[in-house]
Amino acid sequence: MSEAVEAQSTEQPEPTGEQPEQVEPQEQGNDEFKSEKSKQAVLADLKAERERRKALQAQVEQFEQAQAEAEKANMSELERAKAEADEYKTNAEKRARELSVYQLAIDKQLTNEDDIALLKEVESDEAREKLAQRLADRNSAPNNPKPDLTQGASGKHTPPSNAEVFAQQLGDF
Repeated sequence: MSEAVEAQSTEQPEPTGEQPEQVEPQEQGNDEFKSEKSKQAVLADLKAERERRKALQAQVEQFEQAQAEAEKANMSELERAKAEADEYKTNAEKRARELSVYQLAIDKQLTNEDDIALLKEVESDEAREKLAQRLADRNSAPNNPKPDLTQGASGKHTPPSNAEVFAQQLGDF
């Protein structure tokens, strides 16, 4: 990492909208640096401070990235929990609606599976109640006429045989 820092420190900074302050070489008097060694020591200290600052900035960036990833992980857990809660809620609503259909079928004495399936398809409670009442009325229907068994082939009355008809006619004389 120190090689990367040294490479970065020797590179020229990219030009931005702001103009960095350029230090013009001033004639240095003898009172600023006592010797070339002290000047080199100050420059080395500055370079070391710059490297430490860059390393700390890299650590701060890493911590910020880790914090953002942790928040992202928490958000996905939160979103996952919300989705799971919504799924449970819709499942509970569906089951409650199905229960109300079966209770309505019991109240109206509907036992036909097709009638119950038809009730399940209706979304509105009011419409479901009206449909159940119509189905119950249709199933009970006391005013439906009973079939006349004497008419048609399904009746119990069978026509008399030829022998019975002949005997009846002889008996009339």
